[in-house]
Amino acid sequence: MKKISFVLGMVCLCSLHAHSQLQFSKLIGKDSQKYGVGAGLFVYLDIPTASENQKFRIELFEFGYHPTKGDGYFTAEEGKGFFSFRLGYKYVFSETESGFYILPTAGAANVMVITREETEAKNKWGFTSALETGYSLSVGERDNQISLGIKYEQAFIKNPYNLQAIGLRLAYSTHLFSRRY
Repeated sequence: MKKISFVLGMVCLCSLHAHSQLQFSKLIGKDSQKYGVGAGLFVYLDIPTASENQKFRIELFEFGYHPTKGDGYFTAEEGKGFFSFRLGYKYVFSETESGFYILPTAGAANVMVITREETEAKNKWGFTSALETGYSLSVGERDNQISLGIKYEQAFIKNPYNLQAIGLRLAYSTHLFSRRY
């Protein structure tokens, strides 16, 4: 019971400072032509460093789903989904938090494949890495962030669980509890 209380406490603490974003992505590589455009979301936590333009990033989770082409998004009988968590380092090419950035990350991913022949989705865990680049802009008195980025991600798992995707990420991250004068 103490472990559960500790975990719930940590989740609540992280959620006070966590940011979430939306992502639209397209699978590339082998067998990608049968999947349509996918969507997903992710939640991350930025840990500041001594410099304003550099941060360590913990992606608490990322979830995405790619249905087969021609099927409805939520009614697809086949599809490929993934769940991952990663650690990374964000560097902004300016002296502030606004500007062009690069963000390499690495971690673990669980890729799920849903087929018509199987009654349940099959999944496998493996290593994943991603590289994101884009532009972030500080807005408002509390330095809220608007970010637009392009991300390449690859999960290194044997077929049919291998996953390569190019995604477009859009974010509006708020700093609810910080004061800037």
